[in-house]
Amino acid sequence: MSIARNLSDKAQDAWNIAQNLPDKPAFELHMGLGSFAGASLAFSQLAAAGSETASLEKGARRLVDQAKEIDALLGWQTSRRIIERWRLVQDHIRQLSEAYRLDYRTQAGTTSEGSGYFRWKGRVDGSDWIMLRGDAVTIRHLANKPIKDSSYDLRSSMPCRQLMVQLKKLRGRGKVEIIQQPGLFNDCTAIVLLEDPQGGDDTYEFELTW
Repeated sequence: MSIARNLSDKAQDAWNIAQNLPDKPAFELHMGLGSFAGASLAFSQLAAAGSETASLEKGARRLVDQAKEIDALLGWQTSRRIIERWRLVQDHIRQLSEAYRLDYRTQAGTTSEGSGYFRWKGRVDGSDWIMLRGDAVTIRHLANKPIKDSSYDLRSSMPCRQLMVQLKKLRGRGKVEIIQQPGLFNDCTAIVLLEDPQGGDDTYEFELTW
């Protein structure tokens, strides 16, 4: 299972950074990252060996629970390098949780205090705008078929002022790009264009930070 292998690699990266930082993270976080790296490696080996579904489900549930604990330990005092690496781990944990129908939501501690964060996900088969204004999220359908199964995570309202919003594409085979930054000229609205050029739909996911 590629998800298991990729998750193990990213978890090890986060653990290596935690070990090599001049200022070590808090004891509980340090131990949690080490334990998670070990558990994700063990899960990857189980998946590669073709273990029974029940064993894999148990291992996946344990990893999701551990990830939630680490999410809760991260905060504004945590090294930015660890947070950036852990976000990559979160992407794979989210995929793992979907594969085994487990509940996983990133915790507020994974973003630095005072920052803004918005994550969107949905199935796209055509062209659409995702529009964020304050705490309102709207979809403007442009071509082909409407978006299905859309969801989002918005930690706090995007302020109404001139901002430089950063986009990170997480999933999707087509185009994901910001076509308008928020400002007074557009009523403080950030607009992301999604374009899926191939037949059938595909899962798209992205995050905005400011």
